[in-house]
Amino acid sequence: MLDLKGKPFYLNDEDIKWVESTLGSLTIEEKVGQTFFLAASQNTEDELYKLYKEIQKVAKIPMLIAANLEQGGKGACNDGTYYACQEMIAATAHSDNAYTMGDICGKEGSAIGINYAFAPVVDIDYNWRNPVTNTRTYGSNPETI
Repeated sequence: MLDLKGKPFYLNDEDIKWVESTLGSLTIEEKVGQTFFLAASQNTEDELYKLYKEIQKVAKIPMLIAANLEQGGKGACNDGTYYACQEMIAATAHSDNAYTMGDICGKEGSAIGINYAFAPVVDIDYNWRNPVTNTRTYGSNPETI
């Protein structure tokens, strides 16, 4: 059994009761449906906001709406703020830049309904040829990361 009070959930007794009750009430089809994410990448900010708002109104369980937010709010919508990639932030050697990027990501993503970020936090760049991680990491030094 998962420890829902510990990392990474930190739920209280009331939250745990809701999770157990809700999970117990789901059909097999609904449980399978919980494994999918909505992909909406070619929309304007207004269209995304309206779409997410409508989906959340009819969802039995609040949906996770995800985006690549690691370079600022630009990952969530066309008009979001581009800040920098992790590699650029690491090059400044100022952790406050990483904080600023996270702040922008959170505020702008939240403003249009994003509540889950696909953003690497502790990826280590051991292979600079890796197209998935390269500039999306804070480098190859674990101490810096």
